[in-house]
Amino acid sequence: MAASQPHPGPSGPADLVLAALLAGRAMDDEIARRLTRDGYDMRASDRAVFPLLMDGAATVTALARSLGITQQATSKALTDLRLRGYVERDPQPVDARTRPVGLSAEGRRLSNADRQHRATLHDEMAECLGAAHVDITHTTLNGVIKVFGDREPERGRRFRELG
Repeated sequence: MAASQPHPGPSGPADLVLAALLAGRAMDDEIARRLTRDGYDMRASDRAVFPLLMDGAATVTALARSLGITQQATSKALTDLRLRGYVERDPQPVDARTRPVGLSAEGRRLSNADRQHRATLHDEMAECLGAAHVDITHTTLNGVIKVFGDREPERGRRFRELG
């Protein structure tokens, strides 16, 4: 059986996976630059945790399962976020694994700034590339998430359509 040939893009062979990855990184880097300019210290690794805390506090165990990493790695990430003032832990429970962790007031401000910058970047891309192209790209990438995003349910990792 012959190997399939890469689909030629507008300027030669295109690697859709690489293009999506690089585009995502470029947009993520731009958001990070804007947040830094606003005085926030949001790191790439933080971006996985924040959406999981948007609906309220969660335990280290639940976060580790959703992130697909160990509880130890999750605790370390949360300690770093706490030291930077973005999350806080409920002081009540005795066992740290069952102690809920949620966004602090500063964490919510950072999350709101992140959302605002994402919306602004979307508008800038629509102005530059055309709203129809941006909408089609958004729909296509959400389709990719639906097709490939739930391939590891045993790790508890869930990808949801991004609005």
